[in-house]
Amino acid sequence: MMKLEIRYHFYKPAIDGHLLDDGINIHTYLLALATFRWDDLKYNYSHVEVEFVDRGLCFSSTLRDDAKGVRFALSSDVLKHPDRWDTIRTWVSLDVEQSLYATAKREIGKKYDKLGLFTGFFLLAPYLQSYKERYCSDLAAWLAWKQGILRWRYWIVSPRRQAGLMVRTPLAELGRPVPLTSIIKV
Repeated sequence: MMKLEIRYHFYKPAIDGHLLDDGINIHTYLLALATFRWDDLKYNYSHVEVEFVDRGLCFSSTLRDDAKGVRFALSSDVLKHPDRWDTIRTWVSLDVEQSLYATAKREIGKKYDKLGLFTGFFLLAPYLQSYKERYCSDLAAWLAWKQGILRWRYWIVSPRRQAGLMVRTPLAELGRPVPLTSIIKV
């Protein structure tokens, strides 16, 4: 049976004046502390992309490009600086890949969920999040759940927490995120 690769790319921010990355980085650190998720502190990520490797496309929700929300983008455009990304690799059957891709396509055009992103700190996300708007780790964790990697649908999830959840899942032996530069030729 042919297996196709789906990669979960986690962006490694630096406190560098990019307000959104800095805010998410600090916010998710505080969220991990406030909810006693010490294992999540091992991971320092501010964004996540899901790459459909064989299609050459990344899927996420972002405010950084023209989409201002959920979009597909060429992997070559998103991953221009591979040294800034860590990756968890997964493999799926053709049927599962096609199903995940179709699921992702139905989300295209939804706005970025700014309210949902920051309500997680107050543990209100299940009450305030909307399927009409999405943020990156909400989408990526949802696809990981649809893929069978995560046991259940997580409502309060940051890129930092998603990496921790994927590493700890008993449903797949994924291993720790590895630098993207160790996978691709730079």
